[in-house]
Amino acid sequence: MKQISYLLATNKPYSCASVNINIIKSLGTNYELIIVSSDKSFAKHEDANTKFDFEEGTSSVQAYNQAYSKSQGDWIVIVTDDLILPLDFKRIYDYFESDAVMKQKIKIGNLTKHMGGPGHDIWFKNTQTYNEDNNDSVVHWSLSDYFPNNIGKPFHIVHVPVLKRESIINYLDNVIFNESFTHHHCDAWLGYYTEQINSSPPSWPKDLWVNVNNQFNNLNTNNSSEPYGKDIMLKLVLAFSQKINYNHRIDNV
Repeated sequence: MKQISYLLATNKPYSCASVNINIIKSLGTNYELIIVSSDKSFAKHEDANTKFDFEEGTSSVQAYNQAYSKSQGDWIVIVTDDLILPLDFKRIYDYFESDAVMKQKIKIGNLTKHMGGPGHDIWFKNTQTYNEDNNDSVVHWSLSDYFPNNIGKPFHIVHVPVLKRESIINYLDNVIFNESFTHHHCDAWLGYYTEQINSSPPSWPKDLWVNVNNQFNNLNTNNSSEPYGKDIMLKLVLAFSQKINYNHRIDNV
């Protein structure tokens, strides 16, 4: 079994994802890369560690969950076409057996240096390796104008998760993202739910973060699911006290 499964879902051309694909292929052999896309040209780049699955017209949530269902790795790393993995990402192995991971019920990390939630537009990891004044590339994800003030403290949004398969099976109903969502805010529910179960947000990795791919960022982006995703997120948060499962379905919004 491979130690890491990288999951990439994209509706953009191969050129948009090639940077990440090449970085992953440079990191060694104990991995698999599962790509779900409507662009059949990805199939030309299959090899012993890279698998392509054609899917047309599906949502990003469905595509990532589909990629996960095809994977076998002990650890799952979500990869996007608009956020680039660091060249030294191999250091992620150092975290897998660390105290920060071992103490978590749901073993989850966050590969973004920016996180947000109700009541806060944005806040940063406590580190000296990132300059908070130099935040031009940071995306502000705020739900503070949408949520009532009585739902509790702000939570962390896990934009780019790293998850142990065992945790996905035992705590997350064996899916990466809640299937009620189409695209936006599925990462907000992942952050909220895992923080409630773990009683703390992800604290790792502290120095391995994705960077924005400015060349292709927001190309072919569809924001039509934005209001719908906010409605789903709010209903899930309000229902959490009823001890719902992670993949609890909100179908009638």
